[in-house]
Amino acid sequence: MPDNERLLVETVRSAIAANDSNTAISALFEAYGERLTKMIAIRLDPRLAGRIDPADVLQDAFIDVIKKLPQYDLDCQIPLYIWMRTIVQERIVATHRRHLNTEKRDARLERDRVYAANPDESAWSLAQVLLSNDTSISGRVIRAEQHDQLATALTCLEPIDHEIILLRIFENLTNLEVAQSLQIETSAASKRFLRAMDRLGEILRSFPGCQSSLIV
Repeated sequence: MPDNERLLVETVRSAIAANDSNTAISALFEAYGERLTKMIAIRLDPRLAGRIDPADVLQDAFIDVIKKLPQYDLDCQIPLYIWMRTIVQERIVATHRRHLNTEKRDARLERDRVYAANPDESAWSLAQVLLSNDTSISGRVIRAEQHDQLATALTCLEPIDHEIILLRIFENLTNLEVAQSLQIETSAASKRFLRAMDRLGEILRSFPGCQSSLIV
């Protein structure tokens, strides 16, 4: 475990031992608040817009983290952030269940454990990232295009393809972190990402008027 993560765990555990939950939550927010809030915002059902603040969901998720952190093994192979991210995903599912009256065995509910609940919104946000950073890995496929066309192409992807691009580019997870998040082999995560980007290129090329310079 990296020294910064080990120090964070020790800080939070010390706060928990002192019954100081405010300090524990503040430490978690400082370390991962912005990153996890972004993750939550893209995955909340659009029907909850204006009703649920992603920051409030994260607050509840951090309370869950505090309850479970004593069980976290500092020497386990799952990084702290990925472990916490799983708990945040569970909190998102619980939020949907509570506010949308979804059944526990609802197929969509199970899908929400992994995939973005709002593909249109996530496509819009992901397109913004793709278009604003042509020096990233996405620049090998997308150089420039109107935002609406790119967002449309992203919504045409299979859920797993959409999600893996979202994880790699929007959430900025490493290939290893993607594999750990989706519980697949690292090599499989890499291949899925490359195939997803190839598929995105195919969809863009199928659009009338798509410029050849858009795809590498």
